[in-house]
Amino acid sequence: MSLFIETLKILDGKPVNLFWHNKRLARARRENYGIEEPLDLLDFIRVPDEFQSGIVKCRITYSETITGITFSHHTPRRVTNLKMVVDDHIDYTFKYADRQRLETLLRKQPEKNGDILIIKNGFVTDTSYSNIVFHDGSRWVTPDTPLLAGTQRDKLIHEGIISEASISPDDLKKFKKARLINALLEFDGMDIDIDQIVW
Repeated sequence: MSLFIETLKILDGKPVNLFWHNKRLARARRENYGIEEPLDLLDFIRVPDEFQSGIVKCRITYSETITGITFSHHTPRRVTNLKMVVDDHIDYTFKYADRQRLETLLRKQPEKNGDILIIKNGFVTDTSYSNIVFHDGSRWVTPDTPLLAGTQRDKLIHEGIISEASISPDDLKKFKKARLINALLEFDGMDIDIDQIVW
């Protein structure tokens, strides 16, 4: 079976949002391997000296147990536009290490600072590497049809900062801007004008 990954933000040597990563890890192990015994990622993460300051990406691979951990310095991508692409059969319910299908879709986006916004069964889901939230002038809304329920997304919903809704491509005109979120992209990140999301 495919390996799974957890990608964590390490800030000044400390893992961020560990509760939400442990929760997703437990669900993947339970639903794919029938394993109920929890693992705490904190027991496995040992941040090397050269990664003790600033923002660091920690990539953990696992199946029944942890199989690998790597660290790298993180420089955020600047995404200014999104191209909508349709794939009604893509499945990314769990954070699979194999991203081949996502990479194939991403090749449909020719823009250097662009990404894709995946439409599945008529509804907005995610970009190739993040969840997405939309602002209508008064509130932030995220699609209730994500390919992957991201840890940052789960945390923001739990805190009441964002809410879920069904969003079709036609609904995008109701919003003013979009924002990308993932484990390494905090909610205070860069905005994308809604007119920069096109077919």
